[in-house]
Amino acid sequence: HDPKQISSNLEICVNQLMEQGIEEYRRGRLENAIRKWNEVLTISPGHPQAKKSLDTATIQLQTLQNLKNR
Repeated sequence: HDPKQISSNLEICVNQLMEQGIEEYRRGRLENAIRKWNEVLTISPGHPQAKKSLDTATIQLQTLQNLKNR
């Protein structure tokens, strides 16, 4: 129950989720990428890269959905 170890483990999880989100994004799976980055923000609410990535993917997904609905 070492706080440094817990912090280290959380950082590893955050990094893995960020990478998974990036991979999903690159494959065009925007919903999956958004889900991963939301998980990051659940663990680390102030994570700037996750917030920026989430905002970008959300805008792109909305744009694609709007194009499909025309």
